[in-house]
Amino acid sequence: MTDIAVGAYKSGHAIVLKTSPVIRYEANITPDVSSIGYNATSFNIKACLTYRGKNVPPYVGKFILLLK
Repeated sequence: MTDIAVGAYKSGHAIVLKTSPVIRYEANITPDVSSIGYNATSFNIKACLTYRGKNVPPYVGKFILLLK
């Protein structure tokens, strides 16, 4: 990643703009059955979360909560 320092000539001041990776998340949730009955009270799902981006770390710790 590239950080950028910006300052004015002969001002004696500068700032550093720190960069951080931009991550795009993609979520896919699908039921684990071919059809859900009218009186069904529960069923299983398959949830898949992927991410991508430039200069992102190989592991990104995230907590995911699925609510009914």
